[in-house]
Amino acid sequence: MSISEAQRNANRENAKHSTGPQSETSKQKVRMNALKHGYSGHIVMMADHEREPFLRHLEKFRAEYNPKGITEEVLVQSLCDISWSMQQMRAQSANIMALMGSEPIPGERSAETDYALAQAMSVGDNLKNLNTLGIYENRKVRLFNATRRELVLVQAERRAKEKAEREAAKAAQPVEHNATAAPNGFVCSEPKTAVLPLPDDPQKMAA
Repeated sequence: MSISEAQRNANRENAKHSTGPQSETSKQKVRMNALKHGYSGHIVMMADHEREPFLRHLEKFRAEYNPKGITEEVLVQSLCDISWSMQQMRAQSANIMALMGSEPIPGERSAETDYALAQAMSVGDNLKNLNTLGIYENRKVRLFNATRRELVLVQAERRAKEKAEREAAKAAQPVEHNATAAPNGFVCSEPKTAVLPLPDDPQKMAA
């Protein structure tokens, strides 16, 4: 249902009074910026400190595959997104394991032993999260490999088409002939006279 012009004007006036988040908690919540990238039309939510590393990550993929056209752009962007997600999952798994090892264990032992024991004692509480991360990571790996195969195929088809077009253009070019102008004004090809080799013995030629 459309709104009236009066309601639309009222909304505009109300928007002028909006100054954004004021409390520190609210400011922290909106620090997750939307990053728009590439032809894929995705919007990725990430923290400020991850923006530049992500863009460098994307540029490495673009430099490796040098995409041309929207299809290749989308596939390269997908490889970047999928691999970035895989790295985040691995980092989360490592962080969980590190937190598990930081739990205090009573007794006198080495730090390495306490770390291992703490992880073993806490694994039950975190097994579900670790298992979920592992499942999702495996799915991402399969998706990454499938996307890469598709990209390689698309680029191979594009290069084959470009090669065929170059060869067709070359074949369509006119063939140049050496020509001379005759006295009557016509242009004629230069006559070519075959030169036969002479025999070494003049008597053989006379025979």
